[in-house]
Amino acid sequence: MPATPADALPDRRASRVVKRGIDLFIGLLVVVPLMASAVIAGLLILLVDRHRPWYIDPRVGLGGRRFPCLKLQTLRPDPNILERHFQKHPLARVQYERERKLDVDPRVTNLGQVLRKLSVDEFPQILNVLIGHMSLVGPRPLAPGESQLRGTLAESLTWVRPGLTGPWQINGRSSLSPEERARLDDFYARNWSLALDFRILAKTPWAVLRGRGAR
Repeated sequence: MPATPADALPDRRASRVVKRGIDLFIGLLVVVPLMASAVIAGLLILLVDRHRPWYIDPRVGLGGRRFPCLKLQTLRPDPNILERHFQKHPLARVQYERERKLDVDPRVTNLGQVLRKLSVDEFPQILNVLIGHMSLVGPRPLAPGESQLRGTLAESLTWVRPGLTGPWQINGRSSLSPEERARLDDFYARNWSLALDFRILAKTPWAVLRGRGAR
């Protein structure tokens, strides 16, 4: 029997409306400080790293539809830097193909490391929340290639909007294995509730300040 989307039941449809209202209410409260911080960070990127500070990355959202995810550019504008790194460190290629993450990523600038540790590079996504592409809380927005790596666990992620924060962001972030991240996102998509969202929101500031697992 196929799995039922987490928000398909009548009570979940009502909760989904409330969830969207909370996204808009909190989003409007925090959009100014978050975007002001993003603008300042963007100016620093221009001055220090000397490349464009913003970029748009396609991600998979509600219903499997792709949307333009907004981020600050924390990577060096060198398309060949990763391949050169793999030639020197063959095991890094294996890790990247498995996780789409690297323990030591040569693409990330020094300033970018700081912005990523504090999650400032993701602040522009508050606009995605207000537009409706994302929610404040949900699974991490995956790139199309990452969705394929998730296999059957990727299907449940299309039942809910991806989140600015979510279950694995407060439980170790990138220090978790791909399997652990996939299970946490899948659990959230199948069992989300407003109470779960509030618990994740309450834990997010401490997780960001700790910076554990940020890459």
